[in-house]
Amino acid sequence: VSTQSTGGNEIFSLSLSDSSLSISYLLGGHRDELWALAVHPSSSFFVTGSNDKTIRFWNFNDRQVVLDKILLVDDQVKSLAFHPLSTPINPSEHSKQNTNVTNHLAIGTGNKEQRKAEIRIINYETTDEVFRVTRTNIDSIDALKFSPSGRFLAAGAGNVLEVFPTFDLSKPPLRLSGHSSRIIHLDWSTDNRYIVTNSTDYEILFWSLQSSARVSPQSVRDVQWATTTCILGWGVQGIWPEGSDGTDINALQLSNDSKVIITGDDFGTVKLFDWPCVQPRASHKTYTGHSSHVTNVRFTFDDSRVITLGGNDTAIFQWKYLKAPEKGHENN
Repeated sequence: VSTQSTGGNEIFSLSLSDSSLSISYLLGGHRDELWALAVHPSSSFFVTGSNDKTIRFWNFNDRQVVLDKILLVDDQVKSLAFHPLSTPINPSEHSKQNTNVTNHLAIGTGNKEQRKAEIRIINYETTDEVFRVTRTNIDSIDALKFSPSGRFLAAGAGNVLEVFPTFDLSKPPLRLSGHSSRIIHLDWSTDNRYIVTNSTDYEILFWSLQSSARVSPQSVRDVQWATTTCILGWGVQGIWPEGSDGTDINALQLSNDSKVIITGDDFGTVKLFDWPCVQPRASHKTYTGHSSHVTNVRFTFDDSRVITLGGNDTAIFQWKYLKAPEKGHENN
């Protein structure tokens, strides 16, 4: 028995016996910089996308790539999003009672040389393409997210926010302009009525789908947000280190129980903060391991794990999240 590695972050086991050769796939990974990450909303799977133009599905319980779920695409993969009503990827986990589901995965790609980007939706069970639209004169689609109801898909197409009606993709999207640079993060409100966006020039803008227009921060003061992944905002102002130039933090997420924030930065560190994080240079815990900038971070659906992506190290790390004991139960 011997093990062989390849230039593509893969390890195979070769076994020769009785003149027959058997090959076992032990480990696989991406070959180029990683940015795209989405966690399945109800099962132990997540999906990653890379500049190597592949999309790979992983099981965080088995800590293995799902071999029949490696997809090849035309351009670099920059963003990914599961439909919120997606069925579990493992058929044994399918709910027999929930029939209002869809197996859609949204994909944002980019081609800097050709100045074009695409928004695609596929059925991740069959890998059939459901929808595709191309945008020119922009480098990539860096932000994608379905609304909590799943009826809309929001995408940052350059400095324009586009909102697609997933119930009828033949209709043209709502296009909202206001940013002066590329949109890199977005979040939906729990009632599907508002979107908040961040751009590369540090703008925070709020949008109303009812009025199809930009709205003031005061008008959304009491709005509840379904997710918190924007790196700029009132509740995350304490995550920025002293002397930061605004580009040091690449990604963050608020845990599903709304207790802590996880961040990934240009220094290869993963940090854990309490929520809300409003004090300047707030206290936190720091975790190391990546040898390059951390490009994306996400909690799994049950908050049991944190998935982090490394850029140039092309590494996918899985961290176990141990919740702090509740007050009065510190000995548990």
